[in-house]
Amino acid sequence: MAAFRCYINRLATLPITQEEKHTEWTAILNMAKNNGFPTGKIVRLRTQILKNPQRTKPTTNTIR
Repeated sequence: MAAFRCYINRLATLPITQEEKHTEWTAILNMAKNNGFPTGKIVRLRTQILKNPQRTKPTTNTIR
């Protein structure tokens, strides 16, 4: 589940087009299905992550 959380966070923060996001989401769902994870859990995880706006903010690295 940690890997899927990472993939979904990456999907939410990458500056890519909607079409590319759809392609990436399809790939994540296929990975889940091929590895025996229930896709419903992955969909709920995505919903939880996207509801929390603090998680989906891209981080900026500042050099001091």
